[in-house]
Amino acid sequence: MMGTIKAIWKLNRKAEILAVEENLFLFKFQREAKNRVLEEAPWTCDKHLLLFKDFDRDLRPEQYVFNTTTFYLKMYDLPLGM
Repeated sequence: MMGTIKAIWKLNRKAEILAVEENLFLFKFQREAKNRVLEEAPWTCDKHLLLFKDFDRDLRPEQYVFNTTTFYLKMYDLPLGM
């Protein structure tokens, strides 16, 4: 799975994906790659939504809260004035 993500995101060899615990990963890559990955979000892997938080060395893994994300919707022929 990690190799697939690196290929899809076009990450260089310096990028790392580390498993922290079950369903929690640490992605380490250059700022340009990070910005590109986040701009192209939302991402899924094996039909699971990937949610991202910036790393905070003062937080333990169980303290991270992954409960929101942003979606952009394109809607056609929506009646105005409702």
